[in-house]
Amino acid sequence: MSYCRTIHPNKRIMRIKSQILFILSIFLFISCNKEEFELEINNQRTVFMYLPWSTNLTSYFYNNISDMEEAIQENGLYNERVIVFLSTSSSEAEMFEITLNNGSCKRNVLKEYVNPLLQQKPV
Repeated sequence: MSYCRTIHPNKRIMRIKSQILFILSIFLFISCNKEEFELEINNQRTVFMYLPWSTNLTSYFYNNISDMEEAIQENGLYNERVIVFLSTSSSEAEMFEITLNNGSCKRNVLKEYVNPLLQQKPV
């Protein structure tokens, strides 16, 4: 008579489950590293001023920018950005950011445009 060692089906399932659990726990412990995250506070609000070319409103646009810079100097910028797109003529425009450095405003030019497509041509 031959003696074969047979495992009861429930025990076999339990053994497979325990092996899978062991393998998963190894992956879990290997993959978990202590990562240090620096909380980086980004801008919470961006004000975008779009000032298109106009033959009779340009002086008002410059006045609006000046008023915005004055408000920034008085109140400061707290996680905020101010981006201005200003068309200086029918064929030129610039985009700049108003920043506050040591109590005074500075205009950082982001991009200058020559012959920008400000209007869509009729189809």
